[in-house]
Amino acid sequence: MRADIGSLRRLFESQHGVIHRRQALAAGVTRGAIQKKLARGEWVPVLPATYRLSGSPQTWHQRVMAACLWAGPEAIASHRTAAALLDLPGFKPGIIEITTSRRLSAPGIIVHRCRMNARIDTSTCDGIPITAAHRTIIDLCAVSPPERVERALDSVLVRGLSEVGFMWRQLNRLGPVGRRGVGWLRSMLSERSERLHHAGSDSETALHQLLKRAGISGWEPQIEIVDGAL
Repeated sequence: MRADIGSLRRLFESQHGVIHRRQALAAGVTRGAIQKKLARGEWVPVLPATYRLSGSPQTWHQRVMAACLWAGPEAIASHRTAAALLDLPGFKPGIIEITTSRRLSAPGIIVHRCRMNARIDTSTCDGIPITAAHRTIIDLCAVSPPERVERALDSVLVRGLSEVGFMWRQLNRLGPVGRRGVGWLRSMLSERSERLHHAGSDSETALHQLLKRAGISGWEPQIEIVDGAL
């Protein structure tokens, strides 16, 4: 079987310049050819059996993609990494956090062990497999403070990435007993279930949080003001 150069090129392009050994073998690259590419510096090891194409930009997205490839076909970016990929407020590129069913460890990578429902809990962003928005919010409860989770939740709702009723159903499906932080999320969802509208922006969520911390109550969000003179 001859190597499919076109398939290799497309893999590198779609995976931020990284590839796993199993993908190279599937494309027809022999073990000997892989060793030659590594010896010549054409491919650079980044994680066990995971290689970067020499000359490709070294980015955070590339490191996240490499972590997912290294951890196995079912592994996905999750928690704060998924939140950063989804551009949720309060979460920036930097940390690398993945979820897989396997027991693994590597420097600089936080690995969570859990099985995912591929039909419901997973998605993709910039070609990287990630937890879907609802699952990302639920997972964030275990690793982030409640105010940051609340901002992320409202961003997800404003952008139509999920909705309150669906979030309730998935939280119940995942079995909230024993999950860290889901008590906060239940309170947040209950509050939004009672409103006619959820916060319309991250700034509005931040204002709500300031009012609560100051002990100010009785305010109502998104009151429409009509100028009778118009």
